[in-house]
Amino acid sequence: SLDGYYDRNREMFALPNANYMPGTAGTYPAPENFSEMDLWGIEAIVGWRQRFNKDMYLSARLGFSIDDNKVKKYYWDVNPKLNSVVYGERSDRGLWGLSCMGMFRSYQQIEEYFQKYHITNYLGLSQSQVHPGMLIYEEPLIGFASADDPLFEEYKKPHVIGENYLSPREWMEDTETIISFFLPFREEIRKSNRDNKIMSSKEWLHARFEGQNLLNIYSVRIRQWLEEQGVHVCIPAIDERFAQKITPFVEGEPSRMGLHIASDWSERHAAYAAGLGTFGLTRALITEKGIAGRFGSLLISLKLEPDERPYTGLQDYCIRCGACIRRCPVHAISMERGKDQFLCALRVVPSKKITKPRYGCGKCQVGVPCEFRNPSGGKKASAAN
Repeated sequence: SLDGYYDRNREMFALPNANYMPGTAGTYPAPENFSEMDLWGIEAIVGWRQRFNKDMYLSARLGFSIDDNKVKKYYWDVNPKLNSVVYGERSDRGLWGLSCMGMFRSYQQIEEYFQKYHITNYLGLSQSQVHPGMLIYEEPLIGFASADDPLFEEYKKPHVIGENYLSPREWMEDTETIISFFLPFREEIRKSNRDNKIMSSKEWLHARFEGQNLLNIYSVRIRQWLEEQGVHVCIPAIDERFAQKITPFVEGEPSRMGLHIASDWSERHAAYAAGLGTFGLTRALITEKGIAGRFGSLLISLKLEPDERPYTGLQDYCIRCGACIRRCPVHAISMERGKDQFLCALRVVPSKKITKPRYGCGKCQVGVPCEFRNPSGGKKASAAN
């Protein structure tokens, strides 16, 4: 048998969104007869039956069906996401997640898909807008430091950060607590950069650029929530006063160019003060979840109990194995002098022209003992709940 259908559904129930129906506090729009969608399908069934005698027979049926739909009218999203309903496409947008069927797992897979089907867009997005559907971060680490901690004045010394460094209360006068957090990169991100022996992997650059944007967005959301509770908040990294300064180097500075690069706020030094980890040869901070990831911080006017630092030295978590020295493509790291910022920049800065707007390297943060753990086996920092 063969059967088929074609339905033209009109005035279907749909829920208006804020783009079509502005709302105020306490209002909720009711569904309306608004949407339009065409549906069609076909079903074919083949049967077979064989009788052996009056009491016994054998039968078999094989069926096949296919159906689809096309959305013609809907309350479209102004800024469509991957799972947004799109004009002329089916209503089922699939399940978007880390391991679901149909999810792109790498940039190579995306390129092969576009070439195989000779397409210029996927779900309404151009190839440059489609990214692997892997998660960027693992569970974060969070630490608290007091604005009264003398370390923040120590950071002003020339051999630490420098006089351009602003203490928490110079950023915000009523600062009481510094909230520092570390978001470790997932294994998929780290492995992609570990396996690529020459260039930084696209996954790593995406995690560094879009991952940082995501970190900034959530920092702003946390600030908004705290401010609603009457707490003053400052986010130095996205404050208009945040800047870098280049000055002549001081004794002990590893720069071969005779210059020192320093910002007026350091996420790594804030994390050190909050008990999240200690420095390595590369100047990056080694946490209980390793070195590969992104740091962020907020200054708040609420006084919270500071975390105890489970270390006393600047490099207690570094085992000085030299793995990062061997991993550096431009030989910017040495056992005696640590990392030369300018040699490192010779690698990082040109990448902006090749992979714009993304840039980076990260080779010294992968394929090393401190990539995703504390190799010294020191006391753990607190994991976020």
